[in-house]
Amino acid sequence: MYGERMRVPPRAGSSAPPPRRIVNLAPPPVARGLVHRERLLRWLGAVPGAPLTLITGAAGFGKSTLLVTWTSRLREPVAWLTLDPEDADPLLFAVNLARAIERAAPGTCLALAALLERLDPPPAAELGRVLADDLAQLDRELIVIIDDSHHLAAGDAALIIDAVLDRPPARLHLVLAGRTVPPLASLGRLRLHGLAAELGERSLRFNREEVARLIGDTAGRANPVALDLALARLDGWPAGVRLLRLRLQDAQDADDAPVDPVAVVAAIGENLAAEVLDREPPDVLAFLEPLALLSRVTPELSAAMQADAIPGDPAAILATLAGRHLFVAADAGEPGAYRLHGLLRDALLARFMAREGPAAVAELHRRAATCLIDARRIDAAIGHLLDAGDHAAVVELLAAQGIDLLAHDDWAPVRRWLQRVPPAVASSRSELLVLRAHVERNQGAFAEARASLDRAAALLERAPHGPHRQRWWWEIVALRCRAAATGGDTRGVETAAAEVLAASDASVLARSCAIFSWALALQREGRIDEAAMGVDRLLAGFAGDAPGVVAYATIARTSLAAAGHDAAVLIAAAEAAAAAADRAGMPRIATWAPTVLAAVHLERHEFDAAEAAARRALANSPGEYLGAELEAIAALVMTLAARGAVAEAERVLADERRRLGQPCPVPARRALADIQARLALAAGERPDANWLAAASRDVAVSPIRFAPQGAAVAAAALLADGPAQAAGAIAIADAAIAAARAEHAGWHVMRLLPIRALALEWLGDRPGAEAALAEALHTDPSLVRRFVLLGAPMAGLLADVAAGRPDMRARIAPVLAAFGREGGGDAPAPIAAPAPEP
Repeated sequence: MYGERMRVPPRAGSSAPPPRRIVNLAPPPVARGLVHRERLLRWLGAVPGAPLTLITGAAGFGKSTLLVTWTSRLREPVAWLTLDPEDADPLLFAVNLARAIERAAPGTCLALAALLERLDPPPAAELGRVLADDLAQLDRELIVIIDDSHHLAAGDAALIIDAVLDRPPARLHLVLAGRTVPPLASLGRLRLHGLAAELGERSLRFNREEVARLIGDTAGRANPVALDLALARLDGWPAGVRLLRLRLQDAQDADDAPVDPVAVVAAIGENLAAEVLDREPPDVLAFLEPLALLSRVTPELSAAMQADAIPGDPAAILATLAGRHLFVAADAGEPGAYRLHGLLRDALLARFMAREGPAAVAELHRRAATCLIDARRIDAAIGHLLDAGDHAAVVELLAAQGIDLLAHDDWAPVRRWLQRVPPAVASSRSELLVLRAHVERNQGAFAEARASLDRAAALLERAPHGPHRQRWWWEIVALRCRAAATGGDTRGVETAAAEVLAASDASVLARSCAIFSWALALQREGRIDEAAMGVDRLLAGFAGDAPGVVAYATIARTSLAAAGHDAAVLIAAAEAAAAAADRAGMPRIATWAPTVLAAVHLERHEFDAAEAAARRALANSPGEYLGAELEAIAALVMTLAARGAVAEAERVLADERRRLGQPCPVPARRALADIQARLALAAGERPDANWLAAASRDVAVSPIRFAPQGAAVAAAALLADGPAQAAGAIAIADAAIAAARAEHAGWHVMRLLPIRALALEWLGDRPGAEAALAEALHTDPSLVRRFVLLGAPMAGLLADVAAGRPDMRARIAPVLAAFGREGGGDAPAPIAAPAPEP
């Protein structure tokens, strides 16, 4: 083969470099039993449309193995060249590249070979242009793979590649695989024109499915929890996963005792230290060691973690380390941040511990916590304080941050923090118990919240008097007001809530709870106008001063509006609440207020507005307050059903069931069952018999809980069976109406009165039916859906009453007109008219 006879002309005063070993001109052997990474192989299969492919990643990320597997499936000829450091010399690189190409496509590099035979070969760029001319004559596709291409960075050899890619030959597909991206001047242009395909370390990491396939049945030799921890530390590093598998396989073959995968990974980390860290200069190690505790770093954070000033710019140092793939990679989720591989961190920390001792490591944790607090990364800071054993600092941090986060509806981090604190510490500090009570109440665990509050109060009573004690006492008072008002026990709530509102040292969260509790207590005592005027005064006083308090006050105003029957007033209040929530950055209220809007618009048959409001509510939902979120789901489902899009409504409900996962929380499971029953009724079907029986029983125990959904649906479902079930329907409706009246929940009463009227009509009580209709029609005449949902029987009753009661005719007319506007061509069937009695 002509290419095998090519030589490198000696330079003046030097001898010719040794010829390239044949082994570098062929793909390396790979071990058996490797995972075929089909997702990456499919990606490579689409690559030949681009003249250049770059594959970059640190050692052990499977670059060569992937390419060997890929080339074994190709029909096209493949030229393979594995570089050594000396290949940075352009002449040696040109010779070896030509030899590799000649092995795959003999007779291709004739012009280049002639140049290389000269005693005075031209510069690297000229060699590249001649090689490009040779490759332009290819009569079929040729793939050229250059492995370990990072060696090109040490000399001018990259100029040859640049010249070839200046005008890429039509049938050439060049693949460069290495630890860094070669310094190609043409790369920017190729990227701009979409002519460069790139596969980075992030994609080269094993995903869960690949890890599971590689570990396979050897997983039985390890504790599952320990194995998960070990794999998390490996972070998808292919070489590390393979080494762990080999150790597990050895234990399986030898029938040894189960392997400790964490210890195996620690040993892999020690080997990594020997192979990587020992080759680095002292200044690199001095920079990296303080970062060993951090999985993600920024230039600012890395500078703050250094005990002494470092030479150079931290951003430039991190970029250099990432560019060298020294197990440091750019964080795809945060521009300017970097991720340190877990094994690198383990190796660095082990060295630091051995040299400085546990006390120095604890101090490093405290330094990391301080830096992370400044960066607002509280979750990570708490972990470091716990690792340092500094529980007092943890309590101080949670007390300083927790209430503020809860005031802005950020419940998830507070819950996570409390779960991480040792139980003995959490139960001995009043601050943490108050935070726990807030979270428990938000999750519906009311008994647990009451116990946490009682424990916190007992601890505070023994604490010395002072601002700290008083501040946390107001939190307890406000939470107790909220629990009492919600539970219907309004005694003392008005006075206690007013004290909290007047206290200058009470937090925004305490005052927010107080204003809502105060308004709710007055509403339940029937003092709705008084409560509304009081909230309006508070809104005027707090406006612009405490956005969180204003947002809660607008919630209270909306709740008071719902006690009446004026849709316009309720819409205005809900819109004000939504705007206040947006200004205050409170996603829970920003979910609840549009949900109210959706419900009102749906009652008015304004389907576009109802759907828009429901989708807005779900978009705002923080996923932490199931009540508002589930009501938003109900509003969206019922709006879709009202439009006749029952199948889409079913899909929405099924998606939400999947999103909540299994096991689904009990309150959410019950709420979803209620929505399913409402959807069935809207589609002209009978709700599930088990749900119907349970709802009927529960109305007797707690009727107000089911007034908005369960009681109305259960009663309407019974009416769907005709007059025979009218007595059962009216029993449910009457129980729920009585409870709603006691709570001054006018909106709930309004939804139940039409059901009561139809049930009385079927029981032969026309005067009673007319009285119920008169009360229902006395409310806002735009609220028509409560009538329309009852279908043809209600339309017939309304027509009869209008004919015989001229005084009610004007109010009945818009309701009757709404029956003609229900849904579209495929609208859900209303309740069927009962068959005439024989």
